[in-house]
Amino acid sequence: MSKKLFLLFSLLITFTFLDAQNLRCSYLYMYKNKVTDKNYRGDPMVLDWDGKCSAFYSESKFRYDSLSVLAFDYAGNIKDKDKYRELTTLSGGPLIWNYVDYSKRSFEYVYGFMLETILTGGELEMPRWTISDGTEEYLGYVCRRATADYLGRTWTVLFTEDIPVNIGPSFLWGTPGLIVYAIDSEQLFCYKLMGVEQVESSRYSKSREYAIDLRRQKTKFDSISHFYEYPFEKAIKFINRLSSDIDFNYEITGIRTVDHNGRPLKSDPLFDYIPLIPDEYFNKK
Repeated sequence: MSKKLFLLFSLLITFTFLDAQNLRCSYLYMYKNKVTDKNYRGDPMVLDWDGKCSAFYSESKFRYDSLSVLAFDYAGNIKDKDKYRELTTLSGGPLIWNYVDYSKRSFEYVYGFMLETILTGGELEMPRWTISDGTEEYLGYVCRRATADYLGRTWTVLFTEDIPVNIGPSFLWGTPGLIVYAIDSEQLFCYKLMGVEQVESSRYSKSREYAIDLRRQKTKFDSISHFYEYPFEKAIKFINRLSSDIDFNYEITGIRTVDHNGRPLKSDPLFDYIPLIPDEYFNKK
């Protein structure tokens, strides 16, 4: 292929993605529950983009919520037995949703643990990326490397200008192209792009409706689940403690984890948890 044809082909790919208002990027989210863990746990996640807003969420959780709407009423009564049976075969997935409105430079973050749902948000902070010279390849894309200290961790990412959108998984964004790979300096969290497709419509509004509106309404009828709305710092510190402190979780939920003899547990693998955004980030600000 001649250089001119190759350049034309590359430009056509770029313009195709520029014109596409709705992209769906699939990621594998890999994380460790303990620093000493040798292996990662993994969850498939999705990043939807409609040209102005992005939604980062669990594909399995989106399907779980979609079925829940059909299977239950707000009071928790089963209204569709077939959907309920299908629902019981699914795992709820990680209860993490991140919504970004780039036109307003704002975000909403929703986290669920057991019966608790926490909503927070605020102004979108811009990472200060240092971009390296040179290129490397990932999934056939020409990529560049960038690093930034961001939200309490040092991140290294690969981004590709082949897909010229400044978005990425979770809170990561702001590079001159899609972030296709990201890992923190302690190698506790990692995001790997698995694929990109153009879709007819983004799930931004629908997934947000499930994550926020549905849960807010549900807790009005469900006395054992709770919905909290906190400022960002308070929310993250609350999430970190709720997810790691078994006694605090009991204090909030009233549900005690016990052993087979009914004795309260002081430790439980469910509460092995490393925060994505550590408390120290706010203490140093």
